[in-house]
Amino acid sequence: MKALLPSLRTQLALVLIAAAVAAIAGVLLIREVLTNTEGLLVREARGQTELAAEQLRYQLSERIEIDIDSPLALPPPVRDLSLGAITHTVLGSFPSLEGGYWLGPEAGIAGTVLQVTNAEDAIASVCAAAARSGVARREQLAHGWDVWVLAAAPLAGDHAPFPVVAWSLRMLHDLNNPGRFRSNLYLGLLAATGLLAVGGTLAVAVRLRRQVDATVGGVRNLEKDLTFRFSSSTGEFGEITEAINRMAGQRLELEQELRRKEILVALGRLVASVAHEVRNPLNNIQLLLELLTRDGASPSAETRYRQLRGEVERMEGIVQQLLTLVRHDASSRNAQCLQALLEGTLEAFAPYADKHGVTLAREFQPDLPDVPVHRAQIEQVFTNVLRNAIEASPPQSEIRVRLFRKHGHACVAVADSGRGIFAGDPRRVFEPFFSTKPQGVGLGLTISREIVEAHGGSIEFAQDETGTTVSVLLPLEASA
Repeated sequence: MKALLPSLRTQLALVLIAAAVAAIAGVLLIREVLTNTEGLLVREARGQTELAAEQLRYQLSERIEIDIDSPLALPPPVRDLSLGAITHTVLGSFPSLEGGYWLGPEAGIAGTVLQVTNAEDAIASVCAAAARSGVARREQLAHGWDVWVLAAAPLAGDHAPFPVVAWSLRMLHDLNNPGRFRSNLYLGLLAATGLLAVGGTLAVAVRLRRQVDATVGGVRNLEKDLTFRFSSSTGEFGEITEAINRMAGQRLELEQELRRKEILVALGRLVASVAHEVRNPLNNIQLLLELLTRDGASPSAETRYRQLRGEVERMEGIVQQLLTLVRHDASSRNAQCLQALLEGTLEAFAPYADKHGVTLAREFQPDLPDVPVHRAQIEQVFTNVLRNAIEASPPQSEIRVRLFRKHGHACVAVADSGRGIFAGDPRRVFEPFFSTKPQGVGLGLTISREIVEAHGGSIEFAQDETGTTVSVLLPLEASA
């Protein structure tokens, strides 16, 4: 059963939505954490200041009840020292607080342990309100970017001619500062990271979508035309398209090779049938011409008979070539010295080369091992290649025949300096019945290719402005 998966476009859209939601959720979460932290600090400050103020009030009340001489009745300098000792003792348990006593508008603040900066007016205001109401008060004041949490606890009873209020203060610095706890920096970084994530995801998604569309479109083009090729690109998709190009090239070559094999098989069947039917009449014509020649014909008639016999022999050669195209079995192989085979072929073609005014040059690599080949068939290959080179070469030129080792093969390269035999696709020279020579049949290179490939080798045709080179590569023995 086919899995029901969303399309790539839907998947990319879901990824983008998820990235955007994650970025927004992250910003909101950090903001919520910072807000909760601020609230927690304020609540903690409230509890501490209330407790500290109550402790200051209680300790002073105890001191007044126990001590005959009330600290409030002492002269101001001594009074301030006595109250400061109480404050120091109480605030020892609250290291983050400031505190002391307020002794009315005239005496003001006394007994403070820590330095009170710019807070006298706020302390006096809260303490005065607590003294008037007779109950403890707590105020939360904003002072710039700071938050002050102030608690005041009035002393009950008439212990002095002025009101007495114990107070405690905690200053939460930079609590209202937008940059507190580097929150702006964190939020900015988080927002930037979220935007970069979304933007990067969007860019990757768009690029991925384009590459996928291009790949899908290219594959569809390949379905219609195997000669289509993807343009080069980088990254993983570049590797994918290069692999597709290689596979398309291999498939195209395979299909061309299969078509060629099919043509040769069909041609072989036709050739075998035609050759069988043509050979018998040719033999009869040749026999009749020999009889006519023996009967003492006139010189002019004898000349015509010889011409006819030459044409018959030419037709017999064509029939023989057609049969060779069908029968190229290389099963009966044995080790042969290619240098000796080449030497024999070159010696046989020396008169033919002299007739065309062509020089044959040899360049053989020594100590090459023997090659397992069918001797007669490989000699035919060398004969076809060498004849084509001689016939294509201009007078007073040189044909260079080389024998050397190449990638585990014995290579025979025949190079001429002619102007070339074909100005189109070089692969066409191996097609059956393709020839640029007026009297050519177009089977020489076709037969040669079939023979060489039956031996597990290959034949290559190269042509440029300097001439033409035909290379025959035959595999060496595994033990070589």
